Amino acid sequence: PPAPDAGDAPPPAEPPAPAGLPPFWGDLVASVNPSVKGFLSSSEARLEGNVLHLIPGSGFASRMLQKENVRQEIADKATALLGRPCQLRVGKVETPGAGKTNPLFEQLAKKIEALQQEDQ
Repeated sequence: PPAPDAGDAPPPAEPPAPAGLPPFWGDLVASVNPSVKGFLSSSEARLEGNVLHLIPGSGFASRMLQKENVRQEIADKATALLGRPCQLRVGKVETPGAGKTNPLFEQLAKKIEALQQEDQ
């Protein structure tokens, strides 16, 4: 018999979320504003009931994820994906040496925050 046409094959399955992350994580990260995506994708997350807990990947990401407009966007997107109300909690950074900061990184963080406030 002839080989099946490649056009008849089903599309590849969506890759599963990395271990420990909620199954909708990839969709959530893809749906947020691009300026938030990097902070969210570097975070760890777990869903407990209707609460999405985020552990930011850095102090800077933590500050960005604590902003009310960012928190609201993530909660709204998670609510839409889950089909039920979802609250957001942002925890503390749990990386070794989190107390150490790079002064250049902190200067960049302050400049980004100032630019974001100018846009509002």
